[in-house]
Amino acid sequence: MSTFNTCFASQIFTTTSRVALRPVATARLSSSASTPPILIRNEPVFAAPAPIIHPLLKEDMGKDLYEEAIAGLQKLLSENGELKPVAAAKIDEITAELKAADGSAGISSESVERLKTGFVTFKKEKYEKNPALYGELAKGQSPTYMIFACSDSRVCPSHVLDIQPGEAFVVRNVANLVPPFDKTKFSGVGAAVEYAVLHLKVKEIVVIGHSACGGIKGVMSFPYDGSTSTDFIEDWVSIALPAKNKTLADCAKDTPFGEQCATCEKEAVNVSLGNLVSYPFVREGLVKKTVALKGAHYDFVKGSFELWALDFSLSPSLSV
Repeated sequence: MSTFNTCFASQIFTTTSRVALRPVATARLSSSASTPPILIRNEPVFAAPAPIIHPLLKEDMGKDLYEEAIAGLQKLLSENGELKPVAAAKIDEITAELKAADGSAGISSESVERLKTGFVTFKKEKYEKNPALYGELAKGQSPTYMIFACSDSRVCPSHVLDIQPGEAFVVRNVANLVPPFDKTKFSGVGAAVEYAVLHLKVKEIVVIGHSACGGIKGVMSFPYDGSTSTDFIEDWVSIALPAKNKTLADCAKDTPFGEQCATCEKEAVNVSLGNLVSYPFVREGLVKKTVALKGAHYDFVKGSFELWALDFSLSPSLSV
């Protein structure tokens, strides 16, 4: 008989099945230490050659062509006075088009300029000041971590954990979810996990949830009775339905919705950790102790970061 025990935070779930002469697999999430372990390495690992920013010639050329047209009309007007009404009207038309083009381009160019100045800052302050790091990175990557994080613009893991290029292989999606092993339905995530574990040989897989997560709010809000419909979101966040069910079972009926969502954010991380065990290469890594699983929760409102571990072990075989 074998028993698989999985303990998420302070909660323990046990599923028992009868199989003769098979070892017992036990997975347990330990509580967070008072001081979370430092996840950052200082040595360089990997990156890519420096990109090149080209000037936006099309916009400049378009403006120049407008100005040349106006100059040509003004010259024609000075040489042929009888064309004054027609030329003046044409100049006004072209000028109006030029102003409209400048106005619409202003919105676009402002966002583009932000990207350009951002890269220039990176190039000067980081790339050019760390030639050894980026020289080593050009040779390849060997990250220590695989990180699952939310696509939310407020929770970039590289920013929150001060992760340097080459340290982490990152997958970001709505609600930082890891689906169960499925070769067809979730092949994108499966490919990332397979590549990270088998080819990059990552040592830690970390799933990071966060406060005020829209995806978790969605799974807690959707009735899943057919009354609502989205093209992708409902189906994707349904991965966290076990977390929703546990949250509703554990919380009092009068618990505010916001508190329910905060609880579900952490429980969804635990669901993802459990789903990771369903990947054969992850499970093999856990047995051989070449891979470890961690759960985390970043609260950007309070400025806190919680970290916990999933401990996986095999007990001796039992004969019945």
